[in-house]
Amino acid sequence: MFLYLRIYLCAVWVAFALVACGDNVSSTPPPTDLVVTPGETMATLTWTMRPGVDYVVSYSPNGAALAASSPFVVSGLTNGTVYDFTVNARAQGDRRGPDAPHVTATPDLAGSAWVPGGVAGSATLNSVVYGTRYVAGAADGQIYTSADGVAWAAAATNPNGLAIHGGVYFQGQYWFVGDAGLVMHSADPLNWGAPITPPTSNALNAIAHNGSMLVAVGQSGTILTSSNGTSWTTATSNTGHDLLAVTYFAGTWTAVGVHGTVATSPDAVAWTATSPNLLTLRGIAAFTSGTGPSGSRFAVVGHDNVGDALTMYTNDIGAQPIIWLSSGTPSDPTPQINAVTYGSQFVAVGANGAVIYGTDGRDWTAKTSTLPVVDLMSVARGGLQYVAVGAGGASFISK
Repeated sequence: MFLYLRIYLCAVWVAFALVACGDNVSSTPPPTDLVVTPGETMATLTWTMRPGVDYVVSYSPNGAALAASSPFVVSGLTNGTVYDFTVNARAQGDRRGPDAPHVTATPDLAGSAWVPGGVAGSATLNSVVYGTRYVAGAADGQIYTSADGVAWAAAATNPNGLAIHGGVYFQGQYWFVGDAGLVMHSADPLNWGAPITPPTSNALNAIAHNGSMLVAVGQSGTILTSSNGTSWTTATSNTGHDLLAVTYFAGTWTAVGVHGTVATSPDAVAWTATSPNLLTLRGIAAFTSGTGPSGSRFAVVGHDNVGDALTMYTNDIGAQPIIWLSSGTPSDPTPQINAVTYGSQFVAVGANGAVIYGTDGRDWTAKTSTLPVVDLMSVARGGLQYVAVGAGGASFISK
């Protein structure tokens, strides 16, 4: 009898020990559809979530483990480094389950891989800018806004149906210019009042600022300046050619346009212009890679007289007159390039869905993803992504 009691008690103790060790506690299976999309210094993880299940993201080489829900963004990563990602799961009362199949991804500068965004109306979007959100102006005068480049909403506008060509974000307000001297501005991208009446009926193609002044350029060499956006003054550009883009950098205003026109000014009042060839210069952007003018560079994009792409750069922004050098393009002929911006690198967009990018404005690479054959008219940097817009209200995103 005593022997049987000992056996019974041992059996009870073993069962209790197994329960205490969790051997009778099931584990929760991991997701089977983990997808990792790399971006600039980041990666986005997505998977199918189940009710009542907690998920943990793990990645190396950092070795971090984070409670997470899908989609989950891992930030602060190093571009060019290969990371290993996985997710595991645990339901209430279960022990943590095994890892999902590991997925590797390498963050890199945004601008190379593109995906379709949303559609904003049906007219061509000629311009997109970023302030606190993306705002795009269309050829039919409509303005659209989006937080992410995917979901677009039409704004309440009063542009008299005039085409919008260029825009900028300045002192907390969005500014757009267009046909017949159109100038519009609003701090609220969803509500726009009556346009300002500037001293010209010429089309305005682009607008830029230097922190304290706005400069708009356009048809027949038109240049307008304003310190407050309400009162505008006409400057003498010393060119009769259409100006298509303008920027301010390293103490100099620079406008470019048809016939290879380059107009420069230190103060937006006195301009010097040259028109040396038949090239059409459609976009200009700048960056600095060091201290002083010699560490800065402009990139100019456009096309030649048969529509093939043109990219040019200058090694020394401070040199006067500016001497432009031709850049390499990914293929020949490349469709005409219409616009360029600089975020962490130069990104330029153009006809037939063309996108090229590069860090120095000299050497360019074509995008790695195939986009629909849509003419792209403008591109803007917002956060760690670019949004390009174009024909048919189309938009595209690169992270």
